[in-house]
Amino acid sequence: MRYLRVFVAFGCKTLGDVQRLVKQYSEDAYRLARHQLGNTDLDIISSGVGVQNICIVCILAMGGGKLGLVRFFDAINGHNTQNEAIAELTYEQAKNIQLL
Repeated sequence: MRYLRVFVAFGCKTLGDVQRLVKQYSEDAYRLARHQLGNTDLDIISSGVGVQNICIVCILAMGGGKLGLVRFFDAINGHNTQNEAIAELTYEQAKNIQLL
C-alpha cells in the first residue's frame, strides 16, 4: 500500500496500468537489484526490492533524477534526512549500470 500513491503519481489508474509499467521496466529494475545486491551473500531478492526498483527505474526514465528519487524515498519511508543519501547512492548505482 505504501507504493500506491507512487503508482498514482506515475499515472496508473488500474492494475493493468501497473502491469504495463512493470513489464516496461522490470528488466532494468532487475539489473539494478543485481548490482545493488551483487556484493552480498543474499541469493534471493525480496518482493519489496522489486517494486522499489521498478519505481526507481521509472523515475529515472521520466527524467526525475536525484530529486525525484528523494521525493520517492520520502513518499515510501516518510520524510527523513537519510533519504537524500539513499537517493544519491541509488543514482550513482544506476549510472554505474548505465540506466542513465
